[in-house]
This record gives sequence, structure tokens and C-alpha cells, in this order.
Amino acid sequence: MILITLPDLPPSVNHSLAVRRRGSVTRLGKSDEYLAWIRKGAWHVQAQRKGQCLSGPVEFRFTAKRPCAASDLDNRLKPIIDACQQGGAIGNDNQIVRIVAEWDDAIDAPTVILQPIAGLQPGREAA
Repeated sequence: MILITLPDLPPSVNHSLAVRRRGSVTRLGKSDEYLAWIRKGAWHVQAQRKGQCLSGPVEFRFTAKRPCAASDLDNRLKPIIDACQQGGAIGNDNQIVRIVAEWDDAIDAPTVILQPIAGLQPGREAA
């Protein structure tokens, strides 16, 4: 099991894309805000995983204080999962086969628990 405490919530995925113009070419790419948070989140993951990298099926459990009434919980998960991969806690985000997430106003800092799922074969659905 890997326990990670994050300093803050990532930006919502609603703010993860930005229009990039280079000369006459326009592309859609990840926003600077999103990329900066992924780097910061990955640094915290790297510092707290104590050399562990989980292999096989993983449960991702996330708890945080709700920032505002209009905040969508699911929009915060992808950047955190990306940071867990980039920070080396998991090899690939496709290892996550179960997600449990909740807002909890009693908690001080966003918390992630990555737990291997014993007995589940890779590629099989979690119950």
C-alpha cells in the first residue's frame, strides 16, 4: 500500500486543455496550469512512495475536502492519477481497476491510497 498526502487539489479537467498557436497552426494541448500541477503532484508522489512501485491491479482511493459546492469530484481524479504514474507509484494508469473517491470536510489535506488488489488477474474486471 502507498499513502500519499497532497498539498492541494489539482485543477479540474475542465481546465486541462488550452489552444496552442504556433504560426498558422492551431492545436489543442494540455494547459500550463494542468502540466504544472502534474509536475508538483508527481514530486509529492515520488517523495512519499518510499521507493515502492505497485504492479498488477490497483485500487485508487481518494479523499479530500470539497473546495466549493459546484466542484465535481470526478474532474479532480485524472490529474492525480497522472501524477501517481509520473511520480512512479504505479507503472501505468491502466493498472487502476477500482476507484473509490469521496469528499470529506473533516480531512485536512487531499489523500490518496494505492492498494494492490490481491487475487485479481490483470485484464479482469474488479467486482
